[in-house]
Amino acid sequence: MGRGWIRMLGLWIAIIVTFAACGASGEESGEDEAAAPDLAYEIIESSKIPQKLAEKIAQEQKEKFGASKKT
Repeated sequence: MGRGWIRMLGLWIAIIVTFAACGASGEESGEDEAAAPDLAYEIIESSKIPQKLAEKIAQEQKEKFGASKKT
């Protein structure tokens, strides 16, 4: 009977630690979003796109793609 209680206590401790870890990670993600700067963008005519970028877009249009730059 003693080993059963120890196992049950261990299980409850594991559950509490898991929920605490999940709650902490949710708070951190909110802070990251708040710290992210707003992105500036400009819509331009296709004739004003730089040559290298236009070539890259033409190559990649054959398949779905996305481009981003993290600063």
